[in-house]
Amino acid sequence: MLNHDTVRQVVFEQPGDANVMQFSEGKLAYLQPGQVRIKVHAAGVNGPDIKQRMGAYPPPEGASPILGLEVAGVIIAVADDVLQWQVGDPVCALVPGGGYAEAVNTFAAHCLPIPNGWSFIQAAGLPETFFTVWGNVFMRAGLKAGETVLVHGGSGGIGSTAIQLASQLGAKVFATSGSEEKRQFCLSQGASFALNYHEESFVEPILTLTDNV
Repeated sequence: MLNHDTVRQVVFEQPGDANVMQFSEGKLAYLQPGQVRIKVHAAGVNGPDIKQRMGAYPPPEGASPILGLEVAGVIIAVADDVLQWQVGDPVCALVPGGGYAEAVNTFAAHCLPIPNGWSFIQAAGLPETFFTVWGNVFMRAGLKAGETVLVHGGSGGIGSTAIQLASQLGAKVFATSGSEEKRQFCLSQGASFALNYHEESFVEPILTLTDNV
């Protein structure tokens, strides 16, 4: 697959629910410096994809109008200045739109190796949450082993990823969620303590935690 090849992609002509999506053919942009091209085996589905399809989230300037912000697949081309990846490498990656297609271009720095034993489908759900959590909780906030972090909405994609990463790296995690089932899920992901904020007894555990921290 060479530069500017024709690929099948998912498009929609009018905003709406999932049945407005259809296959079409389009041209891939030329590879830019620092980019790789990925043959897509699976694509993640995120809130912005759904909102864009519904007409409530226009793509940012310069981004592809094609849906899809994360993919998993195999690298099929690399720009001349890319050294960390080679053709044939399996990766998952953040993409600037365009993930709902046979192939997509993205920056080499936005790619991650697929964990051992993971399928393409599993790996396609990693980049958005892991890049978000790592960038905000560890790079910006600087969370370290032995520190404590509070994760609201701990049963969601971002929340559960934050619990997993923080607990595995030695932090103590408190989490909130909206039901007993979700509270138990937070605990199963590594939270040291989890609260159901719909319970009438919500305030008392918070005060106890504050005293003990």
